[in-house]
Amino acid sequence: MKHIELKWDHVFDDGETANVRYTRSRFFGRDRLYINEQEIRLPGMLAALLAGGIDVPFSFGGRRLNFVSNDYLIGIAENGIYGKTGIEYVPGQKTAYIFYLFAVVCLLIPLFTLGGSVPTVIGFIGMGVCFTLFKINAFKNLLKNKARIITALLTAVLCWVVTLILFFSGDISFKLFTGPEDKVFSGEGFSITLNEEFKVLENSYYVLSAKYKNSYLYIYKDDYSDCYYCPLNAREEAEIISEYWGISAEIYEKSGSRAVMEFVIEENEHKNYTYIMIYKDGAVFLLFEFYCGSEDKDEYRPLFEKWAETVVMSDGNK
Repeated sequence: MKHIELKWDHVFDDGETANVRYTRSRFFGRDRLYINEQEIRLPGMLAALLAGGIDVPFSFGGRRLNFVSNDYLIGIAENGIYGKTGIEYVPGQKTAYIFYLFAVVCLLIPLFTLGGSVPTVIGFIGMGVCFTLFKINAFKNLLKNKARIITALLTAVLCWVVTLILFFSGDISFKLFTGPEDKVFSGEGFSITLNEEFKVLENSYYVLSAKYKNSYLYIYKDDYSDCYYCPLNAREEAEIISEYWGISAEIYEKSGSRAVMEFVIEENEHKNYTYIMIYKDGAVFLLFEFYCGSEDKDEYRPLFEKWAETVVMSDGNK
């Protein structure tokens, strides 16, 4: 509502005149009504918003009056009639909060999906319809209050029906509860399933490098094709790496072609936790190195293990 300050002389039914001053707040605060400088207490901003305006019964000089302020009328009614205009006073419907409720129900759609163009459009269209039914006078004149409430309810239901159809068809997901969707990243000789929030980094040294929140993934190769000696299995490759890097790593074999090594290393006075899955593909070893700060190990280790298990090599083996 815009800021309004009005002053007028109100003539009561008995002929007595009173000076009226009304101030409507622009954004926050309580509206003010004074009659002969005597303040008539009005409801607060939130109460007025949920009620769709102000409709307050009060007494002044022994008279029973009603003060009304909404989007299309401001005035004082006495004995069911507004002064000067002669318009009949009709008590306001205390149902505005229902339209706000249905609007919020529609807006839950993009909240639950954490955005997305389609859910956002559905949610805002539903919200817009609910507000239109409540705020636009043409609809108030065309439809009775009960019909407008039912229409708002059907709008919210329709929005959610469409959303659920898209959800069960796999076109959208409720990321607020399920987290980001899976996404397959592929390279020469492999594919790995991470999630859509991984950001690929530009680094020509690695086959693939990517970042997810406070964790990183680096994929690189050890190629023994032109060497006299090739490690017999993934575990032996892990032992060679551990010795070459001068680290004490926990190594365990998944199979002859797969092994995992885990260790914590201090770099620039900061400790990092590293989880490496090693895959043997002939004379080539593919290393999937995940790492994060050691303080985040408990959060990320299950994810590292999950993502590493999704690797598929070019021969179709995991």
